[in-house]
Amino acid sequence: LDLSGSRVTALPSEFFREMISLEELIFGNCSNLQQLPTSLAKLSSLLIFHVEGTQISSFPEDTFEAMQRLHTLKLINNKLLMSLPRSLSKAKDLKELHIYHCTSLRLEFLWELITSLEDLYIQAWEALENIKIHGHPNLRTFSLSGPWIKCLSLCRCSKLKIVNFGSDLTALEDVDLSGTAIEEVPHNLLNQPKLRMLLLLYVPCFKRFPWHQLDRFPKVFYLDNC
Repeated sequence: LDLSGSRVTALPSEFFREMISLEELIFGNCSNLQQLPTSLAKLSSLLIFHVEGTQISSFPEDTFEAMQRLHTLKLINNKLLMSLPRSLSKAKDLKELHIYHCTSLRLEFLWELITSLEDLYIQAWEALENIKIHGHPNLRTFSLSGPWIKCLSLCRCSKLKIVNFGSDLTALEDVDLSGTAIEEVPHNLLNQPKLRMLLLLYVPCFKRFPWHQLDRFPKVFYLDNC
């Protein structure tokens, strides 16, 4: 069901009640949409949920209770969205989480709740300065972009192999990739203008360091047991 471009401000509370077989739901550039119906919680077969360009500030608390099969959640350019419900932890099959330009969003404790997550994409998230995801058991891909982020710690995410950094991480100061499965550090991370600390301890899969693309070292640099 693709409702992209709709001018609707709200849907009837029971709108999705009989759509138990729905697998993909897209709200693309629904610029007038202010709230989502409570019957979202009935979508037990949903696989892909895409919400973009809306005015919603929150989801109904039990939205994700029955979404056991949901594997992709995309939240793009929802600038008034302030929080996600704790029921997101019920989406046990969630593999991809995309958060782009949701500048008011705050996600306390989200990393610990979503243990099945494999791919995480974060871009231009104004409320976010420090990201700490420690010991996540399944995270494999992490992509980050945004000029406000100062600290990133992915310590002990033992399956993490791919880390992508945007060119706009101009405030980034501290990065800890210890205990991950990365094989190489992206060169654009090393040359971020404010980077002062990079930790690479106990990274058993590490194969290559891009010395030839290095402009300067951070003040604190550990590369050990590789």
